[in-house]
Amino acid sequence: MTIRLGINGMGRIGRLVLRHALARSADFAGSGAVRKGPAMQVVAANDLADADELAYLLGHDSVHRYQLPKARAEGGALHLGDGSISLFKERDPAKIPWADHGVDIVIEATGKFTTGEQMAGHRANPNGPSHVILAAPGKNVDKTLVVGVNEESFDPAKDRLVSNASCTTNALTPVLAVLDRVFGVKWGLVGTTHAYTAGQGLVDGLAGKDLRRGRAAPINIVPTSTGAAKAISEVLPNLKGKCDGTAVRVPVVDGSLYDVVCQLEGEPALARVIEALREAAATEALRGVLDVRKEALVSSDILGDPHSSIVDVDACMGLGALVKIVGWYDNEWGYSGRVLDLAAIAGNWIVANRGKKS
Repeated sequence: MTIRLGINGMGRIGRLVLRHALARSADFAGSGAVRKGPAMQVVAANDLADADELAYLLGHDSVHRYQLPKARAEGGALHLGDGSISLFKERDPAKIPWADHGVDIVIEATGKFTTGEQMAGHRANPNGPSHVILAAPGKNVDKTLVVGVNEESFDPAKDRLVSNASCTTNALTPVLAVLDRVFGVKWGLVGTTHAYTAGQGLVDGLAGKDLRRGRAAPINIVPTSTGAAKAISEVLPNLKGKCDGTAVRVPVVDGSLYDVVCQLEGEPALARVIEALREAAATEALRGVLDVRKEALVSSDILGDPHSSIVDVDACMGLGALVKIVGWYDNEWGYSGRVLDLAAIAGNWIVANRGKKS
């Protein structure tokens, strides 16, 4: 049985989720699937852009070079190889005809519909999708999930509107979970040196309350905030009130760096901390999610890497009970892979309960 996916929003993450789905169906080695599930096929997408423009962007990616079948727009659909994806241009999620195309799971990737109330519009039709997965942090959702960290709390029968958190939360929480489980975390400060994103401008402009985000992204280092610190406590409740964080946007198009500074219980040697992370990375839960490497990496080296979090051993430090863990993440490719992994987990439940969808 094939799980039918719909994507709302064909921006960076929406297109990369589609690329992941096609890569996995072709057994492409870099697809990085970490959760087994039924076959999945993207059958429909909703975006206000013209079909010809979407076809062009799918065939030409400035960062991720995995070659898709040639895309063309015809008859209200995108055609890729032998398959096709029906296209819609609805502004209201409740008006998107997912049910007419048998969509089981919607990936909400617009960045605009981030509350449970807004996401519920996708399920307005009782014959519509079973689940909605938000590719962003969410508010008033049924559950915020990070694959490899708290996915065991996912009850697909009850949790129909779920958030995949942020790319930074997906990078930080595997490390924090291991540190807290093995050693105990007294407190932590987290940071991300993050590639610029579409929410920033090429030249100076308006940006609302966060004035610095309005400055030209390609030529500035921009101190800003991150929602990852708050999300950590949603994913790891034991760390509620123990962590805070900040972010800096830098002039690279993809590939980001995180740091986790923690005071641990006791004074474990840094070598023991790294060993614990290596051991965790080899477990079934974190294999393919967390990686630990001892090599001289720079940001371009991890582009296209499917892991959520890549610890850079030589950049880590320890001083008594204080440790600083530094790591990398492809904030586009790694994150979009986890979105599809979450869809695979939900898909397993859908297949097992076909005919009982509510």
